[in-house]
Amino acid sequence: MTVAVVAASALMPLVVGVSAGDRTSPVRVFFDVTGERNLPTWWNSGLLMLAGFLSLCVGVPIAAAVLLFAWFAARLLPRPSRVLLAWGLGIFFAGAIGVEALTGLLLPQIGLGSPLYVALYHVEEFLECVGAGVLCVMPLSASAVERIPGSGLRARWLPLAPPAASPSASGAPPAVDSSGDHQR
Repeated sequence: MTVAVVAASALMPLVVGVSAGDRTSPVRVFFDVTGERNLPTWWNSGLLMLAGFLSLCVGVPIAAAVLLFAWFAARLLPRPSRVLLAWGLGIFFAGAIGVEALTGLLLPQIGLGSPLYVALYHVEEFLECVGAGVLCVMPLSASAVERIPGSGLRARWLPLAPPAASPSASGAPPAVDSSGDHQR
């Protein structure tokens, strides 16, 4: 159908004898792909709405699965990494969602060229960049560099966070013997 819409834009003026420079002809106005409020625009708008709907139907479950996986995986990270992950995501989304939503709400009152609009989109981009930067250094917080006498430096990963201990049925913490091992 898209090919038909573009073909109609190119061929219809030729078929009915409208010159290429005549922008006032009803045929040119209704079929021309460079115009607005006409058949090509309506067709493209419909395609975009369909694509958006399908993206939501497919994208939301995938995004939920990725977030769920990330949440479970992040629980195993060392504490400094978890803290940086939370801060990085929080700062990034404060800009990407918070400041951008505020800008969208204020835009009808302040206008595109206003100093407040310019300041808001700079704050939004700044927060997104800072959040992304924190997320980039987050993996480094899970590593350590050690000096080894006689052989130089060694990089290693910090141990994963221990899984949360489940309390006993009575709610009391597990007993620990003299060696420091937990008893069951």
